[in-house]
Amino acid sequence: QGEAGAPVLEAAVNGTALTYRTLPGAQVLAELSAPDGEVKGSSAALADESGLVRINFGAYVLADGNVAVIRLGGEPVLLEPGDSLRLLQPGAPIRVVEIPDLSADLDVATDRVAGTAPAGAALELEVGSADQRWIRSARAGADGRWSVDLAVPGTDILAAGDSDGTVTLDTPERYRFTSQLASLRSDLTLGANQLSGQASSGTRIALTVLTAAGQSLDYGPQLAADGRWSLQLGAAGGFGPVGPGPGQGPPPHRFAPGDRVEIHQTGGPLAAARSWTVSLPAIDLAIDPQADAVAGSGPADGAMQIEAQSVWDAWATRAVAAAADGGFAADFAGEADLGPGWRVTAWWQAEPGLRVGGAAVVPVVQAGVEVATLSGLAEPGRRITVTLSSSAGELKSRQVTQAGADGSFAVQHRPAGSGGGFVFAGGGGLPAEQGDRIAVELTAGDPLLLTVPEITAVTDPVSDTVKGIAPAGARLRLDWGADAVEGQVGEDGAYTAELAGRHDIAPGSLGRLTVFDPRGFTWYTPWSAPRLSVELGQAAVGGVAAPGRRVQATLLGPDGKAVASAEAEAQDPGALAGFGIDAEALLGLAGSFYLRFEDVAGEGVPIRPGDTVRVYSGDEMAQVLAPPLDGTVLVESDLVSGRTEPGRSLRIEAVPFGGGRVSVSLTADETGLFSHDFAGAPDLRYNDSVGLWTDVGGHGVSRSISIPGLTLDLDASRLSGTVWPNTRLRVEASRDGAVLAGVMGVSGPGGELSAQLLGPDGKPLPLRPGDQLAVTLISRQAGEPLAMTVPELAISADPVSDRVAGLATPGGRLVVLARGAGSDLALSQSWPEIGPDGSWEADFIPAWDVAPGTAIAAQYRLPEGHVALRSYYVPQLRAEIGGPNVCGFTLPGGEVTAFLRQGAASLASARTTARYDGRFQAVLGDPRGNLVATAGGQNVGADLGAGSVANLILPQLDLTMDWQAGRLVGSGPADRSFEIGYPARRCLDNALFGPGFQIGLLGRSGPDGAVDLRFPLPVAPGEGLEIRFTEPSGHQSYRQFYRTLGQVFVDTPRVTGKTQAGARLSFTLLDLDLQPKGRAEAMADANGGYEALILDPDGERLPMQAEDTLEIEQGGSVVARIVVEPLAFDWSRGEGVFGTAKPSRQVLLQLKLDDGRLLNIPRVTSGNGQWGFGPLELPARASWGLDDVAAVRATIDTLDGHQIIFQTPGFEPDDPAPRPPTYGLFLPWLSRGASSRALALAGAPAERGGPGGSQAS
Repeated sequence: QGEAGAPVLEAAVNGTALTYRTLPGAQVLAELSAPDGEVKGSSAALADESGLVRINFGAYVLADGNVAVIRLGGEPVLLEPGDSLRLLQPGAPIRVVEIPDLSADLDVATDRVAGTAPAGAALELEVGSADQRWIRSARAGADGRWSVDLAVPGTDILAAGDSDGTVTLDTPERYRFTSQLASLRSDLTLGANQLSGQASSGTRIALTVLTAAGQSLDYGPQLAADGRWSLQLGAAGGFGPVGPGPGQGPPPHRFAPGDRVEIHQTGGPLAAARSWTVSLPAIDLAIDPQADAVAGSGPADGAMQIEAQSVWDAWATRAVAAAADGGFAADFAGEADLGPGWRVTAWWQAEPGLRVGGAAVVPVVQAGVEVATLSGLAEPGRRITVTLSSSAGELKSRQVTQAGADGSFAVQHRPAGSGGGFVFAGGGGLPAEQGDRIAVELTAGDPLLLTVPEITAVTDPVSDTVKGIAPAGARLRLDWGADAVEGQVGEDGAYTAELAGRHDIAPGSLGRLTVFDPRGFTWYTPWSAPRLSVELGQAAVGGVAAPGRRVQATLLGPDGKAVASAEAEAQDPGALAGFGIDAEALLGLAGSFYLRFEDVAGEGVPIRPGDTVRVYSGDEMAQVLAPPLDGTVLVESDLVSGRTEPGRSLRIEAVPFGGGRVSVSLTADETGLFSHDFAGAPDLRYNDSVGLWTDVGGHGVSRSISIPGLTLDLDASRLSGTVWPNTRLRVEASRDGAVLAGVMGVSGPGGELSAQLLGPDGKPLPLRPGDQLAVTLISRQAGEPLAMTVPELAISADPVSDRVAGLATPGGRLVVLARGAGSDLALSQSWPEIGPDGSWEADFIPAWDVAPGTAIAAQYRLPEGHVALRSYYVPQLRAEIGGPNVCGFTLPGGEVTAFLRQGAASLASARTTARYDGRFQAVLGDPRGNLVATAGGQNVGADLGAGSVANLILPQLDLTMDWQAGRLVGSGPADRSFEIGYPARRCLDNALFGPGFQIGLLGRSGPDGAVDLRFPLPVAPGEGLEIRFTEPSGHQSYRQFYRTLGQVFVDTPRVTGKTQAGARLSFTLLDLDLQPKGRAEAMADANGGYEALILDPDGERLPMQAEDTLEIEQGGSVVARIVVEPLAFDWSRGEGVFGTAKPSRQVLLQLKLDDGRLLNIPRVTSGNGQWGFGPLELPARASWGLDDVAAVRATIDTLDGHQIIFQTPGFEPDDPAPRPPTYGLFLPWLSRGASSRALALAGAPAERGGPGGSQAS
C-alpha cells in the first residue's frame, strides 16, 4: 500500500495532522477514542490517485465521492498520547493504532531539548531558529525519557520566542509519529479579543486578565496543538445563530491599556511552569499616508518594531527607539506607499517572546464587481453598514458587520431575509453589477458612495496576457497564485497585463484583478481561463471558473441550436476568510462549479457526441465539441472496448463497487477502436463502473459506463438498476418457478429502471430468500434476462448491548450504516464479515450508541455484483407538543397503540400499523374522530410492539416565532439542551431514508428556562422549524412552528394551504373597499393541510375574484393578507396553454402527464399580461409531447410568498393526510411516485388461477 518504504500512517501527536496510505480511490473510516474509550472524533475519506488519504475529523466523504458532511465550529480533535485510532476499509481487517507518548520541549536557558517516547525508541530531532537548524538523534531510556544537549560554550543556541523544531518516531509497522516543540511566544494587540502564539505541543496555556476596573477574568487553559495555541476572550461573536445559554462562559474582553495580563504555561515533558506578567502600556499610532510615515507613543525609551503590511501582502519593517516621553516615528518613504489598505503595528518587546502592539489602519473598501462580496479595512471594532442599490435606486441588499481585531471586515450582498451578514461560498448572493450603487458607512452619517464601473478581464492563452476595460488612468494589479503584476489603464480605458515568462495561461488558470481608484478605495473582479469537465450521457457540466462569478452554460446540438441551459455561481472559498474558516479545506478548489442541463420543463438533457458545451464565466467563454466516446464491458472477461476518434489518447479507469481504482492509458487505432483486458485486476462485476477520459483542448471529456446491475430494496420490494436506454422491458418475481408478480415498462433515457412489486393487498410484495427476479428486454435482442436471486438479509439491534447483527447469505459482501433518525449528521459504518452460517455482527467506526431512533441500513452485494438493501429502525416514540401526532419507528407492519393522559385522566388514544419500512404516524383523536392536540405536562405513551413501551412527559413550552425578525423567544425547561431542525418535516418524512434534507442546530435554554434564538435562514410560507427534545430514554418530543401558507384558487370559493397540524383558521374575504363579503372556517389536518370554501352571508359559495383581499386569521392574529390577482388560461388536450395575468409577473406553469410526472415550466407575462406555452416551445429532446398532458395548473407567488392558482379539473387531489377514524384504526396512505429520469412501475400480482396463483398471497 502506498509508495515502497513510505510511512503507511503519519500522525502528529498533540496535533491534528493525520494521513494514511492505501489503494487509490479506497474509502477509509477513522475513529479516535480516548484512553477511557470515549469516542473523540470520526471521519470518512477517500484516497487520492496516489493512495494518500487526508483524514480530517468531523469531515465525512461517502464512498461515491459526491457526498460530504463537514462540521463547523468547536474545538479541533487532537491525537493525544494514549488515544486509540481505528482505521477501517473494505476487504481489510480493522487497523488499530495506539498513539504513543511522544513529546518534546526545550529549555532556552540551558540549550537543552527533552521529551518522552516509548522505551528504547530511536528518534530524530530537528530544531533551531530561522537562521540555523540542527539535526540530532536520540533514544528513549527505559523510563521513556530522552534529552539532547545542544549547548556550545559562549553561544546561545536556543532563543526565547524564536526556536522551534520537530521530533520524529518511526515504528516497525511503518507508522511515523511527530511532535512539535517551540519556545513560548505571543503577540498581544491592544483592542483585540484574542491571543494566540506558539508553544510546544502538549503544554497548556492559560490567561488571566486583571482589568483597569479591577475585574479578574480567566481564560483557558488550552492544549497547544501542532505547536500553536489560541485563546478567545469570551464569546467569539457567533458564527451561527445558536450559542450557549445566558450567563454561560467567561465574559468577552478586549485588551486595553492598564490591563495586567498573566500568561501561564504548564505541563509537557519538562514540567513547564512558565509565566509572563505584563501591565499593558498605551501604544498609540497614527499613519500619515501623504508622507508614508508613522508617528506614535509607547513605553518611554522602549525599543519599537514597526511592521507595515497591506491587504495585498506587501510589507515593510522599521526598528526605532522611543524617546524619554515615549514618542517615536518611522519613515517608509520609497519602500511602502502607506495609502488605503495598509495596516501598521507598533510592537514593544515586553518579555522575551512576548510583544505588545498597537495598530492603526488606513481604511479601504475592496468592492467586488460582478461578485457578491465586499471587504476591506476599518478601525478595529467599527460597526459597518453596506448597502447595495440598483442604478434606479432600488434597494437590493443591506448588510451590517463589524471590523475584527485587525480591522478586517467582509460582507456578502444578499436579499433581505436571507441570512444577514453570513457569507456563503456558493450561490445566493447578489452580484454588484455595472451601474449599481454601493454605500459603505465606515463613519456614522458619512457613507462612502460608489457607482460600480465597467471592469472586464479576458485571457489570451496564446500571448499569455489578460486584457480588458477599467476606469481610464487607474492603477491596476493582476494576481494569480502568489504572484502579481502591476500596470496602468490607458486613457481609452483599455489595459493589457503581460504574464509571458511568468505564468502559462491555460484552462484552469485563476486570478484576481484589482483596480485602484484615486479616491482611496479599490474595485476587484476575479478572472479565469475556464476549464470544463464534460461527461457524455449525463445532463451536467462541471469545472473551474472565476470564483464568485456567475457561470452560464448552453448545450448546443450538432445543428447549432440550443437544447438546454444552466447557470450557477462558482464557489468562492475566499468569501469565508473573514470568519476564520479554512475555506480551501472546507470547499475544495476555488472556482469549482457544477451545472445541470435542463430544458424549459426542468428535465435533464444528457450530452451527446457531436454536441457543443459552451460556458460563459464573467467575460470569458470556453466551449468543448464532444467527441464520440463509447464503450462496453464484458463482465465474464473483464474486457473494456469502445470507439472514439482515430488516434485519440484516452484513459480507462475501472472503479469496483466497493472502492479502489485502477487506470490505464492508451490510444485508439486508425479506426477509432480501443480495448483493454483488466484480466481480473480488478475483477469487474455487475454494478461496477468504468470511466473513459480524454482531453479536448485542455478540457476533460468523459463517459461513465455502468455495468448493468440490479439493486433490490427489500423493504419496499422495489427493483432498480441500469439496462439498455429507452427499451421496453418486463420485470418478474417468481418462487419455485411460479410467477408472483410482474410489471411492464420502458427504461429511461439513461437506461434507468425502477419497478415496485406489489402483493394482492396493494402493499410491497414480501420476498423470500431464494426468490428469483428477472428483467427481460423486449424490444431489443439482448441475450438472457438480467437475473437476480433474492438473498437473505436480516438486521437486529439491541439498545442494551449496543449490538447490531443479523443474517446474510454467505459469499457476498456487506456494508452497514448507522445514524440517528433526526437531523444530526452523525454517521457510522461497518464492513462485517459474513460467517459460514450467514451470521454477521457490525463493528462500527465510530462506535455507535444503539439508542431509540437509530437507523440501520445494510447493503449486501451478491458475488455476481447485484445489490440488496434492507433498513431497520430501533423503536422510538416521537410525540408532538401542541399537535395531534404520535410518530416514530418500530418493526415493519407492527401494530402501535398510543394514548394521551393528564394525570389519571385519559384524553385521547390512537392506533395504527407501521409501514413496510417501520415508520408510523398515529393521530390522537376523541371518540368522534376529532383531532386532539397535546400540551406541556401531559403524558404521551405508546406500545411500539416487540416488547417496546415508551412514555413521555411533554415539556412545558411557551414559545413564539417572530418570522419577520427570525427570532424564537419564550421559555421552556430550565438549562435544557435541544435541537432545532429546518425545515420542519411531517411525521412520515422524519427518517434517515425518507425524503428531504434537514439542517440541525444545537441550542440550550438559560438557567431560568429563557429561550431567545435567532435563525438566520429565510423560511417561506408553508415551511417551518421544529424544536426537539431528546430524553435519556432516547425518545423525543417536538414542537413545530410553521409559516402559514395560503393558496387562493381564483374564480372559485376554494382556499387551501399549510400550517400547524390541527390549527384552527378563519377566513374573511374583503371587497375592493376592504369590506367583508364572505367568510369560512377550517381546521388543519394532521399534516397541517387545510381546505375551506368561502361562503356569502346567505351561505352560498362565493368565488374569489381579482382585487379581492383574503385575510387568514390564526390564534387571534391575522397571519396572511392575500390580494387576489387575475390569472386564467385556455387549454385543450394536445394543444398549448395560453393565458393572462398582470403584466411582468412570473407564472409557474405545471403540466401533469399521463404517466404521473409533473413538469414545472416558468413563464413571465408580457407587457399586456399575456403568457403561454405552445408547440414551438416543446423541448427538442423532450421525452413527452402535448398529447401526454392530462391536467394543467398555473401559479403566481405573491410578494409575501402565498399563491394564486388557476387549474383544470383532475390536477387534484393532493396527498391526503391520515385522520383518527371513529373506530380507532387506520392504515396510512402509501405514496408511489415517479422520477423525472426513470419510469416508476407498480407491479400487479399474478392472477389467481394462473401460473403462480396459489403463491400470490
